[in-house]
Amino acid sequence: MYMVVILAALALTGCDNNKVDNQAQKVSAQESVEQFVFECVKDTAIHCNIVAGDLLGTGKWHHATVYVYPDNIDANIDGEHFSKDGFDSSLFEGQKISTYKLKSATGKVAEFTVSEKGAAKMLSLDVWGRDGKKYLTASR
Repeated sequence: MYMVVILAALALTGCDNNKVDNQAQKVSAQESVEQFVFECVKDTAIHCNIVAGDLLGTGKWHHATVYVYPDNIDANIDGEHFSKDGFDSSLFEGQKISTYKLKSATGKVAEFTVSEKGAAKMLSLDVWGRDGKKYLTASR
């Protein structure tokens, strides 16, 4: 009888320790994912991988992949496809600013901006929900 109680106590203690270890592993994995990323590679297109926090305070992190071709743009934001809906370009004091407007099938909109002055290049992405609230912004 005493042996059963001791074994039960040991088993419960072991489960509690595993639970703490598993929670610690989940937190460290989550922390590693929750880092801002804006990486781009240029070959025949500019391919950008973006991870950024939510601006609306939900605690969510958003993932975007943007492909900028010489004559087109394509994006996937949180698993939703966005396609080109417009383009604006201007030149101001030697700085060329190109803004690609994108739209999803569900009515969300995004803007990807490329600002160039000499060899310096700045890229930015802004995304709005159907309600018009901006929920993602990132730049490099």
